[in-house]
Amino acid sequence: MIQRMIFGLGLSRTGTKSLNSALNILGYNSCHHPAISRAFGGRHSKKTVKNFKRKLFDKYNAYTDTPILLIINILPKLYPDAKYIVTTREIEQWAESCINFFGGKPVPRSHGLRKTRKLLYGTDLPIKKMLLIKSHNKWYRVINKFVKDKNYVTIDCSENSDVKWDKICKFLSVDVPDCPYPHVNKIRKKKHNPCHM
Repeated sequence: MIQRMIFGLGLSRTGTKSLNSALNILGYNSCHHPAISRAFGGRHSKKTVKNFKRKLFDKYNAYTDTPILLIINILPKLYPDAKYIVTTREIEQWAESCINFFGGKPVPRSHGLRKTRKLLYGTDLPIKKMLLIKSHNKWYRVINKFVKDKNYVTIDCSENSDVKWDKICKFLSVDVPDCPYPHVNKIRKKKHNPCHM
């Protein structure tokens, strides 16, 4: 029986969307790139425990992608029994993938994604390699320090399907499904559509 909240911790282009699909295959109701501000009363509300709207957040029992990093410090207070899955990727490959993925026009000024990117990468159009690597190192220091005393497992993009399934399923105490681990990383332009709470 699924009980604990699962949080995926990782930057864009580290397999966060594939992890989201994998968790859904395993029976979780997983949300990729959540609209975090809604769970705290709106875009202009402070992201504090006091402002947290649990009923909205509990619509899902797993969350993946970068917005989770923006509330990483209060997660233990919100969900003390949560489990964490850290997604990683070789840094040079990751930077090149980001440049290809983010290349093009900036997101609209009013879009919440613009603010998220600026908080994570220092710009809403993160296509400069040195800036990306600096942001990568900063956030993985934060993540590694955070999970040091937590219940977590690390999944690397380069690992094969069987290794990923074995790690995740053992960690979550569930059976390995009879299907390949999802590989959802096609770079294509599409409308950003965060899950709703």
